[in-house]
Amino acid sequence: MAIALLVKKKDAEQGVWHTDIWGSRLSKYQECAEAEISTIEWSRPKPFSSYFMLSAVDWTGWEEYGQWWQIADSLSAASDKRQIFSGMC
Repeated sequence: MAIALLVKKKDAEQGVWHTDIWGSRLSKYQECAEAEISTIEWSRPKPFSSYFMLSAVDWTGWEEYGQWWQIADSLSAASDKRQIFSGMC
């Protein structure tokens, strides 16, 4: 479940705030119904392009991970079906 509160107000502080609510669906609904914006523990995520994660992530090893080939790169031949299926018929 995701809930977005979008506020457009002149002179208001701009930013993205995030919180997680854990539990059953019913307990999450109850928490949302009873909570007040000012009492929720908000975090300020620091997303960076191209992942834009809102939850805290341990980025250890991501530089090495990014050096490997991407599946999308291997599918670039999909625009030419003859390359993919050559020799199969």
